[in-house]
Amino acid sequence: MGYTARQVESSIFIAKEDVERLGETLEDEHAWGWQLFRNENGDVVELYFVGEKPNHGDVEFLKSIAPYAKDNSFVELVGEDGLRWRWVIRGKEVWEQLPDIKWKTTHGPL
Repeated sequence: MGYTARQVESSIFIAKEDVERLGETLEDEHAWGWQLFRNENGDVVELYFVGEKPNHGDVEFLKSIAPYAKDNSFVELVGEDGLRWRWVIRGKEVWEQLPDIKWKTTHGPL
C-alpha cells in the first residue's frame, strides 16, 4: 500500500527565465507527482504535491528545480500518521525539516 501524505503549505518562486532553462523537467511535472502554477509573467509562484505517496522521486524532482528556486522555498506535507515535515530549498540543495510543535495554554470553557 505505502505511506500516504498530503500537502498543507508551500512557498516557491522560480523566475520565468529559469523556468525556460528547466525545460523538459517542468514539462513532465505531473509525471513527477507535482503541479506548478505560474503568474501572468510566467514565473512559478506555487508548487503543489498531487501525488499520494511521497517517495525518493519527489526529492529528486525538488533537487532538479532547486538550483533555480528562491532560497527558503519549501513544501510542507503531513503523513497519514500525523507526521509533518518540510522539504526546504537552501543553497541550491534540498533539506528535510521537522517541526517542533508546542501547544499553547488552553482557553475555555468554550
